[in-house]
Amino acid sequence: MANENKFVSDLNLINLPIFTTSKKIKKTSEIEEIVLPEKNGINIKLVIRYSSEEKLTFFDRKVIANIEYLFCQKYDIQNIETAFNTEYSRQFDLFIKERKIKKEDLSEAEKQKIIINAINIVKQEFKLFLTLGMINEVIYDKTYAHSQIKKSLEKLGSTFIHQQSDYFVDGSKLEISSIPLIEYMYTETKNNYRNSVIISLNSFHIVNLIKKKFVVTDIKLLNSFKSPISGRLSELLRKSLYGSKSFKKDKVTYTYDYLCAYLQLEQRTSKSLIIQQLTQPLNELIEKKIIVNWIITKELFGFEISFYHSLNFYEIQYKALDTKTMIKVQKGLLDLSENENDEYVRLENEVLSFINSTNLPKDLNIDAFKTYYMTYLFLRKMECD
Repeated sequence: MANENKFVSDLNLINLPIFTTSKKIKKTSEIEEIVLPEKNGINIKLVIRYSSEEKLTFFDRKVIANIEYLFCQKYDIQNIETAFNTEYSRQFDLFIKERKIKKEDLSEAEKQKIIINAINIVKQEFKLFLTLGMINEVIYDKTYAHSQIKKSLEKLGSTFIHQQSDYFVDGSKLEISSIPLIEYMYTETKNNYRNSVIISLNSFHIVNLIKKKFVVTDIKLLNSFKSPISGRLSELLRKSLYGSKSFKKDKVTYTYDYLCAYLQLEQRTSKSLIIQQLTQPLNELIEKKIIVNWIITKELFGFEISFYHSLNFYEIQYKALDTKTMIKVQKGLLDLSENENDEYVRLENEVLSFINSTNLPKDLNIDAFKTYYMTYLFLRKMECD
């Protein structure tokens, strides 16, 4: 890839609601969670088993992302695909020969078994031989967290996912046996200290990369998030924002209860508590220019959060103001301007800073946008005062 920070990350892994962003990490001896994602109207049952002392966190997500990054640095996906296609063809011929059946008589479950057999062989060719320090160097610059990384590898390796479909195809049930998120093995060094590790991505992780079920991710960006909530949301939003732009929409919207389930986050009951919970991480998404803004609204069946990716957000908000609020904003800005208040200078500088640091459309009316954005900043100031 052109950018050395870019790598491809398994889309299915990103979408799994298994990495908690809650500060209250749930302790467990061995728990089981059932997730029912829907694909084209069909429910897929995912049974997730944690057999470690703690649930997976955003740090664990970063560790596996950094493994993906190192994997992409070493191996070309095209080479893995070629190796898989060759092995699949061999396994296919071997399967029908051993069972003395015609290829057109293969069930979907049998075809799936051939895929698993092929990828289990291929993944042995594409292992990572790493030290804990190599993973550490990607996550941190100067901080040493080898023990934390080692613990994370153990948690990832002891978290299993078992997939079952709730439907049958040609009389055969589609089911994937339990597989760990990663497979790893420590190796001994001369000093008898386990700082080296052999890591394999699990079978369907590799299949997803081959089948282009991935998103292009920036490892530097992912590692830079201060908030686990904003880090995980950035991954969820990336694909939905892309689709929203394609359909020429200004925002994407999720229900609050869905986001809490995805983020493994404690659910709050009032708007004020939700704002308190999410303001800092969602503002980090703005700072990193993933969204331009966000709004929480109360709907009939609960709260919804809209994430805006278009600068039209500020114009829409401006034009939606009622007369009383508009007069209050205009009077307040006029008072600040006439009195040469330092606050007005600060607001003006913030407007200019935003404009200079943003990739603005060529047809944008800059003067009008300054008014919209200044109004937005003043409204935020009013809320805080």
